[in-house]
Amino acid sequence: MKIFVLSLKRSTERRERIEAALSAANIDFEFFDAITPQELSHEQRSRLNPAKTRYLKGYELTEGEIACFFSHMAIWQWSVQHKQDVLVLEDNVDIHQQFASFVTDLSKARPPLMKSRTLIKLAASKKGVPFKKASCLNDTFALGTYVRPTTGAMGYLISTTAAQSLIEHAKEILAPVDDYMEKVWIHKVNIVSVYPDVVSRAAIPSTIGRIRKNKITLTLADKMLIEAFRFYEQMRRKVYTLINR
Repeated sequence: MKIFVLSLKRSTERRERIEAALSAANIDFEFFDAITPQELSHEQRSRLNPAKTRYLKGYELTEGEIACFFSHMAIWQWSVQHKQDVLVLEDNVDIHQQFASFVTDLSKARPPLMKSRTLIKLAASKKGVPFKKASCLNDTFALGTYVRPTTGAMGYLISTTAAQSLIEHAKEILAPVDDYMEKVWIHKVNIVSVYPDVVSRAAIPSTIGRIRKNKITLTLADKMLIEAFRFYEQMRRKVYTLINR
């Protein structure tokens, strides 16, 4: 299992902070250079559909969110090319005081856990969502699912088959990467979550892509369409979940 910290090469202070925390926990990791908006290729930008995003979602993706999406995709591509599961951390996280034992126990439990197309989320950005425990990883952490999407891509373990599926189904990019990762009916990836959170958002801003979405002025008709599309996606999720229990 490879551990990558996704970080802009120029973000030296963030790198020093997370490196100190992981080194103190005796975690072997490498930095993975995030993509900047200026480095986005024509092929990558051709996957975007800003008009469709505005029409269905009511916002425009920021340059940072676009670069963030392709930075995560670059790690997925590495996973597929090297045939290794990857634990991904963004550079602006704090790790749980028992992070080291979590990584050790997760490594031991990984073979049966990481069945085809599995992604294990280490944290939930949205708080207060009910959690359904399926099993215990150790005395501190449980594995299971949240009843609703919790978004966030600050930390996760991804299998090579899940990485391949996420890549294959990202031909058209309409949403931020953490939203896309929750759309299980599209990419068919099995989402498992850890409770309590193994990582949390540090009290520092991210340089990878967390500037909020570019909102646009919406008419009543626009809002009704967006709400209808949101309901449609909720139904797609519920149907997929029922079929794949």
